[in-house]
Amino acid sequence: PAGMELLPRRAGPLIPLPPPECGCPGLLCMEPQEDEYYRGQVRRMNIAQQLVRGPSAYIPVGQIVQEGLNERRIFLEAFVSTGRVDNATMVMGLHPEYLTHFWKTQYHLLQMDGPLPFPDRHYVAIMAAARHQCSYLVNLHRAEFLQVGGNPEWLRGLHCAPQKLRNLSEINKILAHRPWLITKEHIEVLLKAEQSSWSLAELIHALVLLTHYHSLASFVFGCGINPEIGRA
Repeated sequence: PAGMELLPRRAGPLIPLPPPECGCPGLLCMEPQEDEYYRGQVRRMNIAQQLVRGPSAYIPVGQIVQEGLNERRIFLEAFVSTGRVDNATMVMGLHPEYLTHFWKTQYHLLQMDGPLPFPDRHYVAIMAAARHQCSYLVNLHRAEFLQVGGNPEWLRGLHCAPQKLRNLSEINKILAHRPWLITKEHIEVLLKAEQSSWSLAELIHALVLLTHYHSLASFVFGCGINPEIGRA
């Protein structure tokens, strides 16, 4: 394809390797594949890599930059709020009115007062993104999770997180792939658990985060969002 060339792959593939019994979400456990067969295959493998990197694999950098100059106010708000303007925000800036509403929604979900502690919010975002194996969002919120004081041990996998968060695994899976199957019983199980139950306000916050990041993962894949430098 235009703008691509075949280059030798320089490292082994990263594949999800959660312990089968732990129910760990996809990209929370990623380690280099050590199997000799895979090493042999990788040595003979060529993969397509971009010659020029920008926020998106599909949208010309110049187009994104030009729109960014026209919408500096929105990007300035994003920078003031989080200390950066990530690639997803840059690409979304091609639709400034949508970006404005999106940014306000995400800001309230992650940074304003609410029932969920700040580390839990980012961990729920990781769970949702990992369900779709969206490494861009997983890595982004790993960093945010640690920045707001999250326990690094939780990042070893869902089996290392508190039971309360692990209880979200089933509803996360259904919301991600077959949301029409959700019933009131799924909600009741979480609200009435003998241990580690959720309050109604907490659960609403968590479910909105899950659906928000399921949708955002689709945007990331559809627009070919590249990882920021240092997060690849």
